[in-house]
Amino acid sequence: MENVSTVVRMPLNREGRTAQPTPPQTQASVKDAASLLLRTSVSCNTAIASSLGTYGLTYLEWRILTKIGASDGITIGALAQAIGRSAPQTNNAVYRLEGKGWLSYQADVRPGVCYITEKAWDVLPYPDVLIDRLAQRIEATLPTPFHVTQLHALLEQLIQP
Repeated sequence: MENVSTVVRMPLNREGRTAQPTPPQTQASVKDAASLLLRTSVSCNTAIASSLGTYGLTYLEWRILTKIGASDGITIGALAQAIGRSAPQTNNAVYRLEGKGWLSYQADVRPGVCYITEKAWDVLPYPDVLIDRLAQRIEATLPTPFHVTQLHALLEQLIQP
């Protein structure tokens, strides 16, 4: 009797025949690079999110605070658009942050405007702090020598609209 755990099933191709394994590629494809870039982005966001946990912030809350901090007051609509979230999601997060005392929302003016508080400036993890932590992680994993200038140029090109 066969042990089911040792049976290897080969995937089928479009014609219903057993697909042959592809030989290892000597050079990565563009699709492989895109997949790796996506996984890198997710990994970076995960690293940032875990760093933010030490401050009691979610990634969304941190994005909101940094956007408000970079402005001279901002409406919830403009804030939602800047961070790519819906107005209700943004509104809920703003009220949570206001409850923590990290921002003030002046609803007495129309439209209402959000401002960051001094309390938030005291604890807000500045992007530079998070970038330094991420840079340490990158330096610890990059092979030596590594052409950071070339990587930087490529990434700059990729983020252009």
